[in-house]
Parts: sequence; C-alpha cells; structure tokens
Amino acid sequence: MPRPRLRDRPGPEFTRWALLAVPIVSLVLLFAAGAASAREPSDEDTRNAVVRIEVSRAGHDWTAPWKLLPPESVSGTGFLIEGDRLLTNAHVVRDAQQVTVKRNDGSAPALATVEAVDDDCDLALLRVASKVFLRGLRPLRIGDLPQIGSGVVTYGYPLGGLELSTTAGVVSRVEHGAYLEGLSRHLVVQTDAAINPGNSGGPVVQRGTVVGVAFQYVTSAQSVGLFIPAPVVRHFLDDFLDGHYAGFSDLPVRVLPLNSPAYRRERKLPDARSGVVVQEVASGSDLGGALAPGDVLMSVDGQRVADDGTCLLGAARVPFFHLVDMKSLGQRVRFEVWRDGRTVSVEWKASQFLPWARLRQARSKPRYLVYAGLLFVPSTLEYFAAAHPSGARRAAILHELAFRSWEPPADLDREVVLLARVFSHPVNAGVDLSVPFVVERVNGQTIRNLADLARLLDASQQTQDVFEFAPFHHVEAIDHEQARAARTSILTTYGISDDKSL
Repeated sequence: MPRPRLRDRPGPEFTRWALLAVPIVSLVLLFAAGAASAREPSDEDTRNAVVRIEVSRAGHDWTAPWKLLPPESVSGTGFLIEGDRLLTNAHVVRDAQQVTVKRNDGSAPALATVEAVDDDCDLALLRVASKVFLRGLRPLRIGDLPQIGSGVVTYGYPLGGLELSTTAGVVSRVEHGAYLEGLSRHLVVQTDAAINPGNSGGPVVQRGTVVGVAFQYVTSAQSVGLFIPAPVVRHFLDDFLDGHYAGFSDLPVRVLPLNSPAYRRERKLPDARSGVVVQEVASGSDLGGALAPGDVLMSVDGQRVADDGTCLLGAARVPFFHLVDMKSLGQRVRFEVWRDGRTVSVEWKASQFLPWARLRQARSKPRYLVYAGLLFVPSTLEYFAAAHPSGARRAAILHELAFRSWEPPADLDREVVLLARVFSHPVNAGVDLSVPFVVERVNGQTIRNLADLARLLDASQQTQDVFEFAPFHHVEAIDHEQARAARTSILTTYGISDDKSL
C-alpha cells in the first residue's frame, strides 16, 4: 500500500489549530446548551408558572333579569405570561365578584382583577397587583400549532383539587369547532390528555412551550379533551397590545365543498384548480361586495383552498375560515375566485357582522322592560338556555337567532324582542300565559329593539296598546291608563327593583 505523500498529511499549523479548536467548539456547545436552556423552561419552571384560580361569583337570572343568582364558588387554572399577566378561560371568571390566585408552593394567595375578557374565544387576562406573588415566577411562552400525533402535557387543578396535576397525551385532531355555546367557531385541537372541570384555563405544553389552553371536555366520549390552540391565543393577546380589545372578525358565508365532478363541470372550473362554491352570503353583510353566490373560492391571501374547504397550516389541514379568523378587524383579505369562467381577485376588509356581534355582546348584562305586568327581554342565547322554550315557540326563537340574519331584506339593526313572562294582575287579566312570544308590532309599528319598544309605549296616545306576536300572529291588548296606574303595585308585589334596564 503506497505511503501518503507529505502534502496529504496534516501539517503542524493544522494540528495546532485543530487542538485549539477542541476547547473552542466545547465552549460554543456549552454556550449553545446554556442558550437553549434559557429559551426552554424546565418542568419546574412550567409548574411554578401555573396557578389555581378561585372565583366567587353571582350570575344573572336571565328569566328574572333584575336579580342575581345565589353566590357560588368555582375554581379553575391560569398561568403566567409576558407582561406580568395571567391567562385563563373567560368562563372561569365569568360573573366574578372576587378572583383569588394561588401558587402551588403554599405561599399566600393574592387578589387578581380581570383586565380583558372575550367570551367569543373563551380567553381572559388577569392582573395581579402583588409583586411579591409574582416573584421568582417565569412567564411561559406561547408557541405554535402542534402537529397531529405529537405529545402534549396538560397542567391544571382538575375537580377542585389543591395539588397541581399533569397529564400526558397525544394531539389527535385539528378542526374548526364551536365556542361560546355554538355561536362562534374557531380552531380547536383534540387530545386524549385528560381535561376535566378545574383544568379550564390551564396550559397545554409541548417541550416547555405553550401550544394551547385547556377549555372543554367531551362528556359523551372517553379521553377526549379540547384546547384552544396557540394561533387563537396569540390573536387574542396581540389584539390587546394597545390596551383595547376589538375581537375576531366574522365571515358570514355558507359554502359547499366541490366534490361533485358534475358540479365542477357546471362551474367550468379547470382541472388544475380547486375550491369551494359560495352558496350564500348573509343579507346586508359587507362581504357581499366581494363574494357572490356561485363564486368558486380558490384561495385566501394566496393560500390554496382544497375542494373540501381546507388549507394547509404547517403540516395540518384546517378549514379555510381559520385564515380569515386570524385577521384583525380592518385588515385586508384577498380572495381569488372563479367567476363567469375566469379568475377574479377581490378584496374585503375584515369586519364583524352586526347581528352576530350583538348576540355575543348581549351576554354581558340582562336588559328588560316591565309594562302592565308583561316582561319583555331581548332574545339571547342566555335566555334561551335558561327558559327552555318548546314547540313552535322554540322554533320561532331559534329562527330569529340563527336564520333571520341570512334572509333578505337586510334588517341588521333589528333586535328580536320577546314577551318572556306575565305577572298576574287585573290590568292583564285574560292575557295568554303561554310564553315566550316574539314581539312583532305594537300599535301597528314594527319593534326594532327593546329600547324602541319602551319608547313607543311611553309615547303612546292609544287608549288600548295592541301587541302582535309570532309565531301564531297572536294579538293582545292592554289599557294604557290602567297600565300606568298599575306600575308601582306590580313592582312592589313581585319585588322588581325597576321597570326597565335598557
């Protein structure tokens, strides 16, 4: 075997540099390891950043809206993020009279105030004034959407426990799911990591980074928990950076997956393109200036929409609605559509659809009007859940809540008002007690909202005020002067604090 020539051997200069490089490389590796350690919190750091939240609350009685329900105590979970704030679920602190937070090291608890809350995405920010309480805690970082099949760990205080609990699981599904009792839909991640009452608001962690916030569990299935993924969490936090929270945009459009070859041919869509067919745009929505029924929506901001309505988000396929969901109000959204046999690019400014926004806001405080012993309230999800209407009345209210906003002519300013209850009194003798009814007109005038109803009745010059109700075109009449005279008697008899809260 030939001996290597001299120039093939390492020279003395190379040997010296090689020997010197060993400690240099070691130092670089040690520095890199230290930097990685600084970026990635340990499990102890994560555990310390998770707090138990105890809430004393008194919710509203939506069937008797001048009253509060008996006080109760509930608990949940939260965790420290940048800016010395705690992040949790909105439903944990809903109707809170007092919020107390406790660390898991046995130190004294502290009072917290609710700084921002959005029932739409079920997230809330808390502020703790005590610097002592926060001392030594390291805020957790919000990461990205986890991949399907990857492992996660949930942290929280389930079932009212006082000790911090951790459970490991796997991400099994990413989809668009219902928030806020079905009114809002955002990205949702499913996992088999245990999520139970008390876990709400706790972090879902992957390699030291928060990838979601626990918020629901599925009672009809085993080992199925849901968490709010990081993109939705970041949207909430970014929106509040200026101290003002605006909320998520709405996309009031119904689409049909383009799975039928015949329908593709009918739309004359090229084989190389994909998308979904716009079936309907809500009546009166400003989205109608950009999209029209029959359009094939092919992309959103350059992201291709598949025939089943999904698009790629990292390695996951998610409904294209998510792309619009992540827009701030007022941001431009570019749609590419197939219209009349050609590609058209259109733009729309992300906005909220007024009827949906009104329903979301209605849950903050009940409004009501009492007139002649008749209790009138706006039609809200809270009232619907508390009153449990049935039969045709249930169908009529559901139609007003879910479908009226889609129907022409556009009447976005109209708020559905219900006759919710009748307090027996001679002034309303003989009035049908089978409530609720949808109030359509008073003295021949259409009711636009609860305040409009109060104004019409105050200004009425009629001897008899005539009410027209749906769904059966039911008509009732009340003597106007007798109604005025009976006001104090009715309020006193039934313990009603005031005849209106508008």
